[in-house]
Amino acid sequence: MLREKESQRLRKFYQKKYNNNIRFREKERIRINSHVSTKYHTNLNARENIKSQSKINVLNKYHSNSDFRNKLITQSSITILNKYHNDVDFRNKHKTQSKIINLNKYHNNSVFRDKLITQSKINILNKYHSNSDFRNKLITQSSITILNKYHNDIDFRNEYKARMKTAVLKRYYTDNSIRLKMIQDALNWYRRNNTLTRQQSRQFYNQRRRILKKYSIIESHKCTSKHKNLYMENFKKFRNIIQEGPDYICISCGIALFRNQVVPFIEEKYLKQNMSFEMKEYIPSYFIDISSSELKWICRLCSDKIKKQQLPSRALLNKLEICEIPAELKKLNNLEKHLIALRLPFMKIVNLTSGKLSSR
Repeated sequence: MLREKESQRLRKFYQKKYNNNIRFREKERIRINSHVSTKYHTNLNARENIKSQSKINVLNKYHSNSDFRNKLITQSSITILNKYHNDVDFRNKHKTQSKIINLNKYHNNSVFRDKLITQSKINILNKYHSNSDFRNKLITQSSITILNKYHNDIDFRNEYKARMKTAVLKRYYTDNSIRLKMIQDALNWYRRNNTLTRQQSRQFYNQRRRILKKYSIIESHKCTSKHKNLYMENFKKFRNIIQEGPDYICISCGIALFRNQVVPFIEEKYLKQNMSFEMKEYIPSYFIDISSSELKWICRLCSDKIKKQQLPSRALLNKLEICEIPAELKKLNNLEKHLIALRLPFMKIVNLTSGKLSSR
C-alpha cells in the first residue's frame, strides 16, 4: 500500500512538473523520443508494436476527428498530385493501374459498363455538335474506315452494294421526280460520252499494246543477258580448267587427263581392313608403277570402280592396250589419216609447244 501511494505521488508530481515546467517538458520529450528511436531500431518486437499502435492511433483519430481527416485527405491529394507530375515512373505505374482497375470494373460490373457507355455517347454527341474540328475529323476518319473496309472485306462490300442498290431502286420506284431526273441524266451522259468512250477505248487498247511490247522487249533483253552471263561464266570456268594441259596420267588406265578429271592416288583408300587376303593381294596389280615415291594420280572412273572392288573397264590390266602402229601407217599425213579413220572426232586436243593453249 505504501509503495502504491508513493508511486501515485511521484506520478502526480511528474505530471504537474511536466505540465508547468516548459524546459523540463522539452527535455523529457527529447529523452523519450531518443529512447523510442533507439528501441525502434534495435528491438524488432518493439518496432512492430510501435507500428501497430501508430496505425491504430491514426485510424482512431481519422474516424473521430473530422479536421484531422480533412487535413490528411488534402495533404495526401497534394502529395500524390506532386508525385504524379514530377515522377515519370509513378505516373506510368498509376496510369497502368488505373486502366487495369477500370477494365476489370468494366467487364465485371454491368451497371458501371452501361453508365460508362451512355456517358461516352453523350460526350461524343455534345463534342460532335459543338466542336467543328472534331466533327470534320470524325467524318473523315469514318469515311476512310468505310473505304478500307469496302476494299478489303468482300462480305461488307457485297452487303453495301446490295443495300445501296435496294435504296436506289426504292427511291426510283416511289419518287417520280427522282425517276425522271435519273432518266434524263442517263440520256445526257450517253449523248455526251458516246464518242468520248470510243476514243478512250482505242487509247486504252493502244496503251496496252505498247506496254505489252515494251514488256516483251525487256524480258527478251533479260533472257539474252542471262544466257550471255551464263556463257561467260562457263567460259571462264573452262579457261581456268585448261590452264594446265592434260599432263596428269592415270595410274590405272594410263590416260592423260586434265587436273579436274583426276584425284591424288592414296593407296590406303583402296586397301581396307575388312577385305579378304586375296583381294588385298590382287588390287595392287591394277596400278602401274605403284612403288615410285612421286605423287601419282588416278582418274575418277577407275577410282570409283576400284573402291567397289571391281576391275576398271579401261584399265591397262584389262588388256586394252593400243597395239603398235604398222610401219606403212606411221608416215601418213592428216588427210590420209582422216580417209582411213573408223571414227572422225569433231574436236582435237593438241599439246602446244609453249605448254598452254592459245588465248583465242
